[in-house]
Amino acid sequence: MQLAGLSLSCEKTGAVTIRVPYYGETLSEAIGAIPDSFNGAKRTGYDVRQEDSGKFIASAVFEGVMGSDGGGGGGGGGGGDDENRTVYDWSPSFEQADIRTHPKFADLLKKYYGTLDENEEVTWGKYIPQGTGSGGGLGGSGGSANFMDNPMRGVREYFALGGVWSQKRVYSSIPGDVFASVGRITDNPPGNLPSPGNRFWLTLPPVVTQKGQQWEVTRRWMLSGEKSSGAKEAARDIYESLDG
Repeated sequence: MQLAGLSLSCEKTGAVTIRVPYYGETLSEAIGAIPDSFNGAKRTGYDVRQEDSGKFIASAVFEGVMGSDGGGGGGGGGGGDDENRTVYDWSPSFEQADIRTHPKFADLLKKYYGTLDENEEVTWGKYIPQGTGSGGGLGGSGGSANFMDNPMRGVREYFALGGVWSQKRVYSSIPGDVFASVGRITDNPPGNLPSPGNRFWLTLPPVVTQKGQQWEVTRRWMLSGEKSSGAKEAARDIYESLDG
């Protein structure tokens, strides 16, 4: 038997969680009173407690998508196309990248007296003329006041900014275009995130999670490192050819 005390919570995405209590004289009766679905939302779990009287109360959890009429559950896209129900997230990251991939590597070589050998390994001079770079500094151990220790000596990597931009929406069924554009690149992902210059976004495979009648779809875009215009064009050719 269903009892009073129903509670409903709805997230911005339209994901609905309904909790409904049920009564039974025995444990099996309380559990047996729980339906598979409630108001279009699918049962995803329950817990049971025994009262002092020896009777049982089962609290059932149903999960679905808010319908356009305001009820729990709903059909079709379940409001997933509504931008007001979309959650965006930016997850920044830093990674160590090969210094040779730096977009201004040629300038660094010239400024800090670097060279590339036949294996394209970089070597930085031990000393550089005073005033090279910023700060000046003291004369190097070479004994000449006209030179200073090379701050780039030994540098093989640098910290590159990266990250993933994601768009989360909840549907009552998986959209047919869930894999559209995966592996392609774009200059501007949805959500009005200002894109850093000289970079692009690679469309990653989505993350899809089912919870009851909810299908949570998180589409993702990975930010590239800084690229020259030629490198950006080459990357576009690479990924568009893979997409076929």
